[in-house]
Amino acid sequence: MLSAFGVQFAPRHEIVAQELARVCRPGGRIGIVNWTPEGQVGELFKIMGRYLPPPPDFASPPPLWGDEEHVRGLFEGTGIELEFARGQNPWRFDSPEHYVVFMETNYRPTVKARERLTAEGRWDECRGEILALAERRNEATDGSLLMHAGYLVAVGHKSDTA
Repeated sequence: MLSAFGVQFAPRHEIVAQELARVCRPGGRIGIVNWTPEGQVGELFKIMGRYLPPPPDFASPPPLWGDEEHVRGLFEGTGIELEFARGQNPWRFDSPEHYVVFMETNYRPTVKARERLTAEGRWDECRGEILALAERRNEATDGSLLMHAGYLVAVGHKSDTA
């Protein structure tokens, strides 16, 4: 089973981990890749979270799937042995502004936040913070944008006898 930046959006992390472990056949593997809380996308979620209503009590923040300790806890007692690796996704755009335009028109969490906050008259303020994030994290020196978004790769293995 493989999830690349998807499983993190299921609100009940514990249930998802239990189901992944349950349906994984003996000797099988689970591979998940998720944004980290401290990385660029994690920061994006924190910004949007300041403007949006809080999630229900049962919902866990998506970037927690990018925290090794959280993932270990989710799979504790399931018979899944975990290994972790970290990586960086390079975001390259013509400018920080082009990054924001891409995110607000293509990245579903940002699209939905923009829709709601525009209706409330608050999108411009949130958008300004997202632009500031891109400018602060920009590694390019030529007017373009290069920033890296950290992600966690977790690979779980279920023993042949489980």
